[in-house]
Formats: sequence, C-alpha cells, structure tokens
Amino acid sequence: MQNFNKYLAELYIKLFVRKPNTSKINNSFYKNSTTKKAMNSSCTLNLSAETEKTKLKIHDELKPLVKKYINYPEKLKQYIRTQGIKVYTIKNADKLLDYINEKSGFITPRKGFNAFYINLLTGFMCERRIKLSLYSKELMIFDSSKKQIYEIIKALYKYNSYKKDMPGFDERAQKVFRTVYSKRNSSTLFENCSIDDIYACKEAIARDIDSINFSIEIAKEVENTKQAHDKLKAEKSTEI
Repeated sequence: MQNFNKYLAELYIKLFVRKPNTSKINNSFYKNSTTKKAMNSSCTLNLSAETEKTKLKIHDELKPLVKKYINYPEKLKQYIRTQGIKVYTIKNADKLLDYINEKSGFITPRKGFNAFYINLLTGFMCERRIKLSLYSKELMIFDSSKKQIYEIIKALYKYNSYKKDMPGFDERAQKVFRTVYSKRNSSTLFENCSIDDIYACKEAIARDIDSINFSIEIAKEVENTKQAHDKLKAEKSTEI
C-alpha cells in the first residue's frame, strides 16, 4: 500500500506540472457532475467548491460508522453488502487483478474483457459458478493475504463518492487511469493522452488520494485513542 500511495502522489504531481501541447490544442474544457475545469495555453485551472462540499459530507457520514467497526472488518463488509454491493475476498487478488491493470478494493462497472475477467474470477473463486458476461456491476474485491480493515475503509469511501456522483468514476476517467497505471514503470506515461484525458485521469487519482487520506485520518485517531486509554489504565494501576 505504501508503494502504491507513493506512486499516486508522484503521478499526481506529474499531471499538474505537465505542459500542454499548444501546437495541437489551444483550449480544452473538461466537465463532470461536480467539478468544472478549463485549461488554455496559460494552464488556468478552475476548481468547483461543490466537490469539496461533497467530500466533507462523505467524511462526516462515514467517520462514525468506520470507527464503530474498526475492530470488526467482517461486520463492516456485511454492512457494505446491505447497501446492495457485492463484496468478495480472494487469495492473491492483487496479482490476479494486475493482469488487467485493476486494483483490489472498490471497482466501478466495467465493460468488455475486463468485465469478462472480473465476472469469471469472482464466479469461479467465490460463487463456485461460471459467469460469462461482458458487463460487470460495481463491486469490491479484497486480497485475503493482506490486513484488510483500512483497505475496506478506503473502498467504502470510494463507493460513497461514486454513489454521490463525484468526478473520477466515469468510464473515461477510469479507462485513462488504468492505461496510465499500466505504464507506471514507463517514461511515456502520458503519450497520446489529450488534455481532456489528463483532466479525467487527475480526477480518478484524486478520488484514490481522498480515500487514502480518510483512512490515514481514521488510523491516527484510533491510535491516539488507544494510547490515551493505555495511559489512563496505567495511571489507575499506579494509584491502586
């Protein structure tokens, strides 16, 4: 997780410092449900406050819930299932998903070969039946070989962002992000990417970073609470 977080941060920086190819395009406009951004030859960027408001709302809604289930990952999974989304736990899921440049956690609806592969994987490994379809619904897949609680929290945060129609989850953004992710060890990450593709990719990366920051905040609060509890317990033992 630490390596992937570092990769995301580096990728996000590269996206922001990339200079537009003004010989190909002078003005570009990328729009989604909650964010409007415009870029021209001077690289102006307009951010919508609506996205920030939605982020705060998701944060406030989820924080009490995840803190309640912080020591009960299976109960948190069960809660997620009550929201109408399927949750799967698969051994070596990260390696299996890497074949199609997917990551474990929350996965938006897919089409084509990726959907076929995901349906085959979840059907064979978890439901003990073969599912042959070129369309897959939103779902969550976790790797049984990893500590899951913060992976679940990240996935839950992203799922709620998706439900609230936050930018970065549309088909275009996800497709560009997977393409860029597949080139993560290459020096030509953004080759053949249009300005609009770059904006879309930025949003997809931003949603990942949002979920990571949320899980880190929860981890810090839980750790501080534990330290305070241990300190109080030690002080009472001394008094006795």
